[in-house]
Amino acid sequence: MSTRLPVKLIILSLTLAVMLGCSQTGPAAKPTAVPGEITSPTNPSAALTPGSTQLEGTPMQLEIPDETPIDEGISLTADTLDTLKSYAIQMTIKLQGKNADDKSLKQTIQILDEVDKNKPARHYKIDDDNPDAEMSLGKMDAFSLGENVYLYDPRNTESVCTISTTSDMPLEDMGLFSASDYFDTIEKGDLLKQGEEVNGVKTDHYTVKNAYLITGNPTSVKGEVWLAQEGGYVVRFTGEAEGDFEIQGDSATGTVTWEYNVSKINQSIDVKLNSECEAAAKAIDEFPFPANATDPVRSSDLLSFNSPDEPGVVAGFLRAQLPGKGWKIISEDDSQAPLIIMTIENGSFKMDVTITPGDAGGSSVIISPSITTL
Repeated sequence: MSTRLPVKLIILSLTLAVMLGCSQTGPAAKPTAVPGEITSPTNPSAALTPGSTQLEGTPMQLEIPDETPIDEGISLTADTLDTLKSYAIQMTIKLQGKNADDKSLKQTIQILDEVDKNKPARHYKIDDDNPDAEMSLGKMDAFSLGENVYLYDPRNTESVCTISTTSDMPLEDMGLFSASDYFDTIEKGDLLKQGEEVNGVKTDHYTVKNAYLITGNPTSVKGEVWLAQEGGYVVRFTGEAEGDFEIQGDSATGTVTWEYNVSKINQSIDVKLNSECEAAAKAIDEFPFPANATDPVRSSDLLSFNSPDEPGVVAGFLRAQLPGKGWKIISEDDSQAPLIIMTIENGSFKMDVTITPGDAGGSSVIISPSITTL
């Protein structure tokens, strides 16, 4: 709380002091300085002179304490971990309750987020067991390795793994859903223990006075939080809330429990692709180009080349070579010849091949991942 005195109150106090001084008879007593009080000048010759607008002599000084800092609460946003070179976040949220029709509802959301800024590499995974597919966050993996980003989504019927670059999706933008989407801030309560080691980190252990949930309308919240002694970030956060929440896309009255942990702090994290995305990466690397191909481009999200051969010859080359590399041609359209369009598949990975006549003869070929918008 601020103890700053209003300017009007200071002026009123000085005026009152002068009035009281004038009403006294006899010699004036020498003022005694008291800490925190405003005293008159110590120079006995100090007085207002004609035409003067201030007291002469020793100037008065008023020390005003600094503003008391406001506790803005503890945040679970990713930027609170900016000082760490690597870490792994694991969070589990469980919801259970009953809707207005007394139907029991349950839902569990699990999140894993592994980050190694030194490599750089990141693996983000979410698993939502909500049986309502339209309301579910689904089961999804995102991998960032070097300059490539791999998105695995089993709901994508065209390609369960799509590939792009970090320029399209930077490392810091990969977190699709995080703890801060559920909790705005945490207000710590009583200190339970200092110097408690959790996940390899020295922490201070507190009760939770309040946790501000972004969704729902909790009637009671209880929990505990462990804060790193160096850095002040949340190392562990557990708790339970009761009230009205959205479960499986339906309003329900029930309970939400959660556990949040940060581990592998400043340790090397080995990020590996799952089998589906590994197969997609291999298919890109081994895609057959003709021997006479010019201007070849072989990146994670685009393959292209030019050829002196006509589109029909290039299409014949691909028909002959693709099966040996694990590809299957599932459709081909030459109704607008010489334009030829193919859709090819390698396991669960699909790509579109477009062969067009070149500007100066020959052919221009573009191969890009097939993507279905969910």
